[in-house]
Amino acid sequence: MLNLPVEDDCIERLKNLVLESGLKCKCKSNCGFYWKRNRACFECKNKSCKAILHLKGLTKMRNSKLNTRLWLGGIYLYAINSDVKINVLMQELNHITYSSIWDLLFKI
Repeated sequence: MLNLPVEDDCIERLKNLVLESGLKCKCKSNCGFYWKRNRACFECKNKSCKAILHLKGLTKMRNSKLNTRLWLGGIYLYAINSDVKINVLMQELNHITYSSIWDLLFKI
């Protein structure tokens, strides 16, 4: 079984990856964003906008109920072997729902 970091560490890593690629708000303001830890989202600093950008919504993880830890583990396993089978992913990630892992692999 794959030894993955805890969920909070995975969220922090994903947050840093998103920040490295750059965030743009629909209001086109240069104010930047606040990180809201309790909701795992960014909020625009522009007082008239206050748009919320959810961390998972900024990636292929959009609308997925799987936690970030499983996603990053799946991406890691796929990066090692692009021919990885769903059953192997299920076993390595210790997840029992075939359809969830199939969807994860399809989106990767």
